[in-house]
Amino acid sequence: MKLQNSIFTTKTLNRAAILIAMSVVLKSFLSIEGGVFRVTFFDIPLIILGLMLGPLIAIVAGFVVDWIYVLISPFAFSFNLMTLSTISWALIPALFLFKRKKVSLFKISMVVLFTSLIAFSLNTLQLYIWAGVGAFGDLPLRIGILFVKLPIQIIVIHVLYQRVIALELNILKER
Repeated sequence: MKLQNSIFTTKTLNRAAILIAMSVVLKSFLSIEGGVFRVTFFDIPLIILGLMLGPLIAIVAGFVVDWIYVLISPFAFSFNLMTLSTISWALIPALFLFKRKKVSLFKISMVVLFTSLIAFSLNTLQLYIWAGVGAFGDLPLRIGILFVKLPIQIIVIHVLYQRVIALELNILKER
């Protein structure tokens, strides 16, 4: 097998490492946590990673982000549905929008909304497994956080992705 055909190039691994590190920092150190909810934007670098690098790297990245969080946080547990939730933040956008020539604001909005609902459902199910019906006590707060975060996520992802694509095109033109 030729090394050129590999998706694990130095360039790809460097990009993945940077986005994984950003996601870990946002999830572990720059979040507001309380009980069964967390306000964080760790998902934005994961979504960008999925859009840029594809589904295989997205799965690995989501797992790595969650595993590092488990190692750092005294409140995190090993592999569970919340790990699948973290993986979904990178995988779902990769499945729907990877290698698309033009990614519109509408497409990003739909993918972020769908991914948010999947991740929210997985997290809620895991909280229910741990706490039973007590997990539903903070459900209105968690839903509120979800809807406050959605427009912020969509706008930031759209702007960052457009800038990354523009930078890529400029680099290719210079060669």
